[in-house]
Amino acid sequence: MSAPTPLRGVALVAGLPALVLAAATVVLSGLGLAGANPLWPRTEVTFSEAAAARDKASVMQWLDEGRDPYRRYRIRAGLLGEDALDLTPMEAAIRENRDEIVALLLERGSATANAAGLCGWLRQAIERGSEAIPPMLRAADPDRAAACASAPETR
Repeated sequence: MSAPTPLRGVALVAGLPALVLAAATVVLSGLGLAGANPLWPRTEVTFSEAAAARDKASVMQWLDEGRDPYRRYRIRAGLLGEDALDLTPMEAAIRENRDEIVALLLERGSATANAAGLCGWLRQAIERGSEAIPPMLRAADPDRAAACASAPETR
């Protein structure tokens, strides 16, 4: 009986990385097919996160489904700042100067619930330096906008 040669051990060690890579590929492919990705976990986006991120399709879908645009939804830490925030979709869109989302929210019936809300949105838009959003908000509810003494017509 002959003793194993050192070359057999070298060949085994040399083939080990390829074997590990093949096994990892099979595992990751299986997880991907099952809908679970360990490298990029799926995270549900909130209504306010979608508004801040200019995700018009999600905003439209949630409005169609009757989701409340006046409710505050959580925005995860790191998306709009270091801390988590609770904002309405309108507040999130104004904060990120997403005028097309503000227009969509106004168009689809997300007008102000009261003058204080409108005035706050106007102040926020002006503070953020938005040129397009204040006129949209004023046009959506001219009577209430006129009552906003702290939100001047021009910057």
